[in-house]
Amino acid sequence: MRGKMKKLRLSDSEKRLLLLLLALILFVGAYFIGFRRNVTAAEAIEKDNAEKSAMIAQLETMVNRQAEVEARTVEAKQNVEEITAKYPPAMTVEKAITVVQDMENATGIEVLDINFVMDNLLLDFSGMTAGTAETAEGGEAQEQTEQAAAPSNEPKGYYASLTMNYAAGYDSLKKLADYVPELQDRATIPAISAAYDSETGKLTGTMTVNLYYLTETGREYEEPKLSGIGKGVSDIFKSGVGRVVSSDSQESDSENDQEDTDDGTDADTDTETDTN
Repeated sequence: MRGKMKKLRLSDSEKRLLLLLLALILFVGAYFIGFRRNVTAAEAIEKDNAEKSAMIAQLETMVNRQAEVEARTVEAKQNVEEITAKYPPAMTVEKAITVVQDMENATGIEVLDINFVMDNLLLDFSGMTAGTAETAEGGEAQEQTEQAAAPSNEPKGYYASLTMNYAAGYDSLKKLADYVPELQDRATIPAISAAYDSETGKLTGTMTVNLYYLTETGREYEEPKLSGIGKGVSDIFKSGVGRVVSSDSQESDSENDQEDTDDGTDADTDTETDTN
């Protein structure tokens, strides 16, 4: 028994080695438990500081470019105003009729009949806002949907489609192709057909003219001036049946009719006097 106890005795060098091993274990444990955790936190702070530094640099750049951005904003608003000014704020049948009449006078084309299809929606910015609201989640989605459902003042683009049968000479048709793109009210010819009429020597066919306009731009619609536009005949029983007269002509005819009536009354009075 004493022999075995003697075998368990350690020398001083062995004790020192055991102490060194124990110290190494404690150091490694402290590194993984404490120091490594602090290093990870330090790395996270350093990363956060780097992101904030980049954001600060970006903000400083934006501040330095503030004058340039404001100038570009003013320029962009001016461009928007210039573009919207090229489109009328509304389109009505009477306005479309004046456009067609001006087109006839300028090109020599004869429009036989017209079919109007008004208020065709082309572009809706408020619809885009509603679509964005649908992608949100929870209460935020409901709030954005309610905002989208509220009346929007965003511009909306429409076009009026005018399908008309026409008759025109070859030169008039060429003038038409140059005239429509230059209209003050923006317009296009998306479809046109033409066939030679041997009886009249003219080209006849069907064409579609689209008139474009923007609403909710803050501009007010101005009614076209209709003076000189034919409104009908003064008396369907006169020899000028089917003659289209203007409002001015109608007033003139009314005055002439009144004069004729007065003359007839005077003549009847004279006849009665002679008879007596």
